[in-house]
Amino acid sequence: MEYTSGVVVTTRQGLGRVLQATRAFSPGDLVLREQPLMCYINAVPHSVLNAFMTMSAEEQQQVLDMRKLQFGETAHFASCERRMGELEPMARCVAEERMHASGLQGRRLRDDLFRTAYDLHSVTNLNHRRMADLPWQKDDLERLKAQLPPGYPASDEEITHGAVFRLASRAVPACVPNCVSTTQNPYNYMSYYAAHPIAAGDLITIALPRSGAGRPTATLEWWEQLARVRDAVCTCAKCTGPDVMCGVKCARCPNGVVTPMFTPPQPHERELPKLEDAAWRCDACGAAPERAALAAQLAEAARMEARASTLADPRQLPIKSLSKLAVDELKELRHLLWRAGMELCGSHRIVHIVMRGMAMLQESQSRMNLGVIVDIPHAAEYGAAQLQDAATLTLMELELAECAAAGCARRGQVFGCPRMHPVAAGQLDITRIALRIIGALRDPAAYIRKQKEETGGADVARLARYVPLLACAYGESHDAELAAAALLDLPPPRCADAPPPRCPMCLHYLRRGAETYTSGGGSGGAPAAVKAAAMAAVVAAGALLKCGGCGLVAYCSRDCQRQHWKKCHKAVCKVLAAKAGNHSGHSRGGSTGSGGSAMT
Repeated sequence: MEYTSGVVVTTRQGLGRVLQATRAFSPGDLVLREQPLMCYINAVPHSVLNAFMTMSAEEQQQVLDMRKLQFGETAHFASCERRMGELEPMARCVAEERMHASGLQGRRLRDDLFRTAYDLHSVTNLNHRRMADLPWQKDDLERLKAQLPPGYPASDEEITHGAVFRLASRAVPACVPNCVSTTQNPYNYMSYYAAHPIAAGDLITIALPRSGAGRPTATLEWWEQLARVRDAVCTCAKCTGPDVMCGVKCARCPNGVVTPMFTPPQPHERELPKLEDAAWRCDACGAAPERAALAAQLAEAARMEARASTLADPRQLPIKSLSKLAVDELKELRHLLWRAGMELCGSHRIVHIVMRGMAMLQESQSRMNLGVIVDIPHAAEYGAAQLQDAATLTLMELELAECAAAGCARRGQVFGCPRMHPVAAGQLDITRIALRIIGALRDPAAYIRKQKEETGGADVARLARYVPLLACAYGESHDAELAAAALLDLPPPRCADAPPPRCPMCLHYLRRGAETYTSGGGSGGAPAAVKAAAMAAVVAAGALLKCGGCGLVAYCSRDCQRQHWKKCHKAVCKVLAAKAGNHSGHSRGGSTGSGGSAMT
């Protein structure tokens, strides 16, 4: 199932060993699929050394050959140096625990174990990729968390499965990536799918999880994250060009936006530049702003951003505000949105914060009205309207993310941009949120029709462009993608080099009672050819049963099929069957006595 012939490791100045395409790829093509070299549990220090000790000598050497900072080696950036300093006591503790558990003694052995543990944590710090969990793997993590001592320094969100890869870990983090990365299609592998055209010789770039609740980040914020965890910064055209997320209105011309441009730090510079160090220029008249006036604008923007961040987080709002439907907070957020458009620019990061915050508040208030406040007249109508507003705001947020990725300042256009920019491959989470909210509406189809009438279909067309990428990231038979295809009148999603399907309810990919087969990490066990042959035999013996209606989903049992039918598949099966040209199959399947479509 691995595919690695489309890429090669090469060296680029300033980036080190990176991944490069050996041929051209079109959007949706599989670029790379690879099993982990080493799997571990993130934020549990001894897990990395334990995993390393079970590997063969050849695999251990491959791990140690990956990019790392050895003990005593100076990092480029001071923030990474501080982070590496946190690894020393952790590595010493791990080595001591290993010595004690094994009954070993000796200073030299202890020092060797410490250096190995330090190198391993350095490797995982610079090459870590998070792995998605299957249900039974989540259960294992929960059991582990229950065994940890009270006050353990890591949070539940940090304790996750992680891995390093021979090739995939060498992809370059970018703010405008050319690939979508996923460990869910299939699970236990890292897959890269092309999001934009890639030419032979191009670097393979991916998005990394960012701070800021998944929204786009300004250049300095992005550099700070990369410098700390990767000891590098992004030098793409967007990062070295005008940063529209920090833009302010030009005081010299009526329509211009003054934006900063940052110079990447030189090899001898250990600190990142500050906002005031940037070269500020107007995108219309080309003039540089007067420094005192610019400082005043930036100070006011910082105050607005701090206030917006407080208002946009429902967890920080008092109960009194939530019980009053957050009317005052929403009003103030709208005012901040208006001010950002007038005083800053339509792509400023304040606009991103406000859009996401308003959508979250509207959705949370909708849940209260639809599910909790049942004694208030017209509560259900209020809740439905609030959920619809949340959907509209999320669609606007997706448009805003595309503008930020394209470097569009949206002059005076807080609520719309006349241009259709390329997809923002690093912002699939916004698309998933939009589809989830739209799917929860009383009449999603009516909402889509209304959007087409009011906006000329631009928002719907924009959303539809992301469905093929979602199919790459989560699988072509994923509930959200199938629902989106039915709702947006799209062909059933197809994924290049699709792996064997999984049951949508329990995520098993074999029939109940068949021999269990799980693809493990890359270490130990039988040779790859033997594993592949064994997997093929097991899959053939226990193949899932396809839905007799649309034929696009498959189940491990009738019990899972009935649950899935009631949960969501009933609403889309007939539409998908018609799109797939499977009318006769659907009529044969029909509705069974168990309340779902038959299986073939």
